[in-house]
Amino acid sequence: MKLFSALLCMAVVTIDGKAFRPSVRSTTSVQTFGTESSEASLKSVLTLRGGGIIPTKERYVKMVTAAFGLYALQFIVTPAKIVTDHFDAQPDKMMEFWIRGHAATMIPLLYVLFQTSSTELAHKAALTWVLGIGILYPWNAKINGDLKPKYPMHYFPELLMAVLSVAGFLAN
Repeated sequence: MKLFSALLCMAVVTIDGKAFRPSVRSTTSVQTFGTESSEASLKSVLTLRGGGIIPTKERYVKMVTAAFGLYALQFIVTPAKIVTDHFDAQPDKMMEFWIRGHAATMIPLLYVLFQTSSTELAHKAALTWVLGIGILYPWNAKINGDLKPKYPMHYFPELLMAVLSVAGFLAN
């Protein structure tokens, strides 16, 4: 129960309250396309009124730790649900054992990502982790003919890993 509480606290702490508050930007000058550097042009195109849609590297790491923290929690508490939600199969005790074991590898990495003082290193590790999980799990299940993912539920991890991958590459 202490582990469950710790994981829940970690997921709650990773959510940055500032991410949900719109910021007020000063618009004292008008900028036109073609007069800025290409990076500034890209940034202006990808900015919504009131705040950016592209996460900072620090916020990206928090997004990844929140997503994988919730997965780790589910792996520990309800390992069979991962299988029955995403595939037309019933898990056996051995499969549940391996799923719980995977949570044990996720928790230390979540801790290190959240505690490291190097945002650059944490960002690279988080992006590499997202790409690895995306390739080995949901995208592999989609293209592997032997596995029969259960749709529409299996769209969630496919899209989550795609969104997190793109966000990781665009994070500034």
